Amino acid sequence: MSFNKIDDRNNEKPNDPHKILIYGYSDQDIIKFETSFKDIGENNFVFLNKSYLNQKVYDIVTSNNINQNNNSNQDFPDIPFILLSGFSNKEVIDFFNFIKENNFAKPLVALLTKTNKSWFLKDLIKDVYQEHMIMINKKNK
Repeated sequence: MSFNKIDDRNNEKPNDPHKILIYGYSDQDIIKFETSFKDIGENNFVFLNKSYLNQKVYDIVTSNNINQNNNSNQDFPDIPFILLSGFSNKEVIDFFNFIKENNFAKPLVALLTKTNKSWFLKDLIKDVYQEHMIMINKKNK
C-alpha cells in the first residue's frame, strides 16, 4: 500500500472494466444509489448480496451472469463495502465526494488491483476490514 498523495488531477484510467461493486447496504440505500447513479449517468454498478461472497473478484467485475452460491455465507456481516474497478485517481476522489455529499454510510473501499483480482470477494472484504481496524486502533492510541 502506498501512502503517496493521490494526484486528483490524474485522469488516466486502468485498463480494467469501469465498474462499481456495492455490498452490505440496506435496501433503502440501494434505492438511493440507483437514483443517484441514474442522475449522474453511471450505469456500471452491481449490487452484491451474500451469494456473491464465494466468487472471484475479477469474475464478478467482468461478468453479468455469475453463478451465485448461497452456501455458508449467512453469518457474514453486511459491512458497507465498495470496489472500484477501472477508475482514475480523479474519479476515485470524485466518487468519495459523491458518497459524502449524498450522506451514504461510509463504506470500506477497495480498488481493483493485480493482487486482489484473484481473491474471493469475502476474503477481500475481510482484508480491507482488518486493515481498517488496524488504522482505527493506531489512531486511537
